[in-house]
Amino acid sequence: MGELWDKGTDTLSHHDLLKEFEGRAASVGGFSGRNSVGLECTGLAKDFSVLGEVVRAMISRPSLPEKELLDAKRVTLDQLK
Repeated sequence: MGELWDKGTDTLSHHDLLKEFEGRAASVGGFSGRNSVGLECTGLAKDFSVLGEVVRAMISRPSLPEKELLDAKRVTLDQLK
């Protein structure tokens, strides 16, 4: 699941997300474990509110393309075997 966060939101495409973070010299990464999932973002303090809104959109309104979601599910299930 962690690898799907940056695929986009309901209003921002993957490319839009890249522009937001790279244009501000910031980075974002998803992580997931057996019982956790989340995002980690680093950037400049002056961009905190803008980056916070983008991360909030990534968490609350992810686009989760069906094919990629099914691929991630298959990989996760394989790892549990």
